[in-house]
Amino acid sequence: MKREVNSEIADALAIDYGLKHFETSAKENINLEKAFFQISKDIYNEKCLRGEENGVTLPQAEVKKGKTYRCCQVNINL
Repeated sequence: MKREVNSEIADALAIDYGLKHFETSAKENINLEKAFFQISKDIYNEKCLRGEENGVTLPQAEVKKGKTYRCCQVNINL
């Protein structure tokens, strides 16, 4: 596999910007699941720190001509 970005440069940039760095390969199926789950856990933990509920809340739709449109909430358990 040809490396497009030097690992040391990628690590240094990640540290400079306060980000995480994952070496992945979709072609070789390397670290994709690890990266996905880590990013998902980070998002979940960040939402918990802010006191936000889990899931996505959609805004309520407008009521037109006497019809009621309802919104839904999708909860994703990680």
